[in-house]
Amino acid sequence: MTRVLLVEDNPYDSLLAKEFIKEAGIAAEVVSVPDGEKALDILEKVRQGRLNSFDLVLLDLNLPRKSGFEVLEHLRDRNGRPFVAVFSSSCTLEDRMRAETEGADAYLVKPVGSSEVDAIVACLRDIFRELRERSHPRSI
Repeated sequence: MTRVLLVEDNPYDSLLAKEFIKEAGIAAEVVSVPDGEKALDILEKVRQGRLNSFDLVLLDLNLPRKSGFEVLEHLRDRNGRPFVAVFSSSCTLEDRMRAETEGADAYLVKPVGSSEVDAIVACLRDIFRELRERSHPRSI
């Protein structure tokens, strides 16, 4: 089963992300946290071997306490880090480029219409397909 760390402060967007994962047909264990600081705490426990690793971090950028960019910075230089997909309402080129520079593997813009929902579900299917095809699990 694929393990996903969902870092999202908005309860509606968190529900939406879980629904997208389900619609993508992926059997996933989703662990949700509402801010970047809690995400960093969990990732540290994984690094210490106190929690199982995650295959995917689905990360909002605009978070309380620590931003998504700070979480990306923490993950950037880790060997064997999980796949990181930004899930943000920001569609600015600046945020996309910064996320890529900080090590994001994918950038998904939160949908405002039904056609965008289909695109996100398709992208998640591709991400999970890539994760399944990897011969070794990624951990922090």
